[in-house]
Formats: sequence, structure tokens, C-alpha cells
Amino acid sequence: MKQILLVAILITISIFSYSQEPASSQGKQAFTTLNATLEKLKTMDPTSFSYQSEIDKATKRIQTIKQYDPTFDLSAKEQQLQAFINIQKEAVSAKEANKAAADAAGTASGNLYSEMEELYQAPSTSDFQEQGGTKIASDAESILNDFRTRTDAFIANDAAGRIKQAKDYNRYIEPKSISYEKSGLEDILKKIDEYIKNSNDLDGALVNYYLVKKYEIYWNSLEKAMPDDAEIKANAVLARKYAAGLSSISEIKTSVDKNKKASLANVKVPNAVRKDANTEALFRNAFNATGWNETIFKINLLDSDWHIERNSLTGVITGRHQTAAITAKNRNGDCILYTFTIIQEYNGSSYQSTAKRYGHLSSYMSCDNAQ
Repeated sequence: MKQILLVAILITISIFSYSQEPASSQGKQAFTTLNATLEKLKTMDPTSFSYQSEIDKATKRIQTIKQYDPTFDLSAKEQQLQAFINIQKEAVSAKEANKAAADAAGTASGNLYSEMEELYQAPSTSDFQEQGGTKIASDAESILNDFRTRTDAFIANDAAGRIKQAKDYNRYIEPKSISYEKSGLEDILKKIDEYIKNSNDLDGALVNYYLVKKYEIYWNSLEKAMPDDAEIKANAVLARKYAAGLSSISEIKTSVDKNKKASLANVKVPNAVRKDANTEALFRNAFNATGWNETIFKINLLDSDWHIERNSLTGVITGRHQTAAITAKNRNGDCILYTFTIIQEYNGSSYQSTAKRYGHLSSYMSCDNAQ
């Protein structure tokens, strides 16, 4: 408003000041140049170097006129020039203030970036697992509540205002973790939801339950921090939808137990291709030698005879192996189906009378099918 008033004053002064001119030729020439300079200043950026050059030029022209026409009234021109100088001071002051604010915003933005980068790491199942394992952490609920507390504190510390200021001064840098998480959220949440409903692993189901809860907190807090971001708002809506659709922990436990029983019931013992008490005894002894301390229910031989092992380079016989299906119960009461392979080593003239484990695969099964 002040600058508008100054321009109005300049226009008024210039109208009245053009009606006179100095008497001397030197004065007239300087007066013409002065008027042109003052007109030019009206169109220039008052913070530019060239603006100051024109101010200096106008000042010298006034001095020249005073030298050759000391009685000529230059008060109107001097007022006009002073108005331009005042405009310059005001504009430069505003520019410096804006720069200082931008510098402060830049520093604040750097702090903001570090804060958000640390807080908004991509949610992961490992957030709720025991360190180095797949079991659910005993303090999973506390881990979730701690994340909620930290995001609440971030929002309470004027997150929205600080982000807006950084964006206003073009200083906002979005952490990569947030940028990456913006796309594909619905597919991620849909897969997690299906896993929880169909899982026969309680630890896995509960870890993913807490993961959905964390996604909800993650996107809700970002929505509060950046309410005008359409992608964030859409993700917050999705996260709330899937979190609201979660079963309770007790319901998940019931579902997992049901799924586990159905899965175990589908595991069947392969039929034996032959019966041989001596070979079955070799399998029993090799299985017991593992030290697993499991109770064997069945041993079904899966090979009709031994398979010869040879050295890959010389062709010399090194041993022979066979595979059997073995069902057993472990100390926890779980029943397991093993595809168990034994080997008898060859000493150059005969095979050893005993055998040892060569390898195995295993899967849990219903104890009704194991016996």
C-alpha cells in the first residue's frame, strides 16, 4: 500500500514539474536527461543494480542543473527522486527479509527432512518380529503404541505448518520412504488381508495384523501433516478401511487353528512300494540316530531297490541310498511327515551294515493321518 501511494505521489509531482525548464543550455540538457531517467525508474526493479545506477545518474543531473542554474526550482524533482529512493529502500528491505525467511525455512526444512525420514520408514513385518527371527515380538503392542506416540508428537509440533512453510519457500524435500510407499498400497494391504485370513501360522498372522495397524497410523498422521496431498489422503482412506476390517486377535487365533487343521488334514502318507523289515529297520535306526527324540508311527519304503552312488570323475562306487516316508510325533505333540533318505557307504568290497541320514524334507500333518 505504501508503494502504491509513493507511485501516486510520483505521478502528481511529474505532472507539475514538466512545465518548467532551466535557462542555460547545460541545464536544459541535464534537465531532459533527468526527466528521462525518472521516467525509466518507474519501470525498473527497485532491487536491481541498474536501478541504483539510474538513481546515481539522476542525482548527478540535479547537481549539474544546480551548478549552471542555481536559482532553478528543483524541489519537485528532488521529491520525485527521493520517492524512488524510498521505494528502493522498502523493496530491498523486503527482499532481504524474504531471503532471511527463506534461509530460515531452508534450515528448518533440513531438520524437518531428517525428522520425517527417521519417523516414516516403510512399515515392515520385521518391525514386529523378534530380532533375527520370524516369531512375533513379545512387545508388539508396545512397539505399535510407541510409533503412535511418536507420530502424534510430530503432528503436535506443528508438522502441517512447518511442511507448508517449507513448500511455500520451495524448500520441502519428501523422504524417499514416503514417496515409495505412496504407490501400490491397496495391493499390499489386500495381500496382507488375504494372508491373515488364510494363514495357518499364528506368528505370521499376528505380525501382519500389527503391520496393518501401523499402516493406518502411518497414513493417518501424514494426512494430518499434509491435508492437501491427494495421494496421501487416498492412502489414509485405504489404510483405515483395511484396519477397520481386521478380525480381533482372538478371532485370528481361532481362524489360524481352523486353517492349520484343514492344512494338516490334507497331508497324506505316500503308499509303500514294498515291504522289507530289514530295510525298514535301517531307516528306524538312522532316524533315531538324529537325536530328535521323536516317536515313529510309520515307515513306508518309497524305492523298490537301492540307488547306487558313484564318484562323478572315476565312476567308482561310493555308496547306495534309499528313500522312505516316515511319520512321527515330536515332543510338542506335533505330527510330522518326513521324506527321509538314508545312505550306506561302500568300502571297496562291501556296503556297511548300518545306514545314516542322507537328507530329508518334512511337513506337519494331522496325527489322525500319521498313524
